[in-house]
Formats: sequence, structure tokens, C-alpha cells
Amino acid sequence: MTTRLRIQSARAFGHALKAARTERGLSQEDLAERGDFDRTYPSMLERGRRSPTFFVILQLALGLRMDPVELFVQAVARLQGEVRS
Repeated sequence: MTTRLRIQSARAFGHALKAARTERGLSQEDLAERGDFDRTYPSMLERGRRSPTFFVILQLALGLRMDPVELFVQAVARLQGEVRS
């Protein structure tokens, strides 16, 4: 169950990140530049290929100009919907 939950968590965060980014009209490259990431990193996060650290969540939220708690809450809400399914 741990591996499955890890995969689901990464995907849920990725969906929340993509939603927040597109709501703000940013490209993945824009977000990478704002967060000081490699240009491919937001794509890997959005596809659930990488799991962000606490620091990365803070940097992403800063780049998105949003509260990091809100980004995390959105990811958890998506995860809970996925786990219930």
C-alpha cells in the first residue's frame, strides 16, 4: 500500500500544481523560472514523476504567488478523492 499511496500522492500533487499554474496563466517554463528550477522539473511534478520536498513546495508556491498551505490542501483534497475511488 505504501508504494501505491506514494504514486497516488505524487499524481494528486501534480494535478493540484497544474491547476494552480494554469489558473494563473503560467507556462511550465514560466513556473520553472520563477521557482529557480530546471525547465523540465514542473512537467515531471505535474505528471507525478517526482515528489516535491517541503522546500520545493515553498518555492512552487512562491512562484505561483500563492499560500503554500493552499497548494498542499488542494493536493490533499485531490488525493482523498482518488483514494476513495
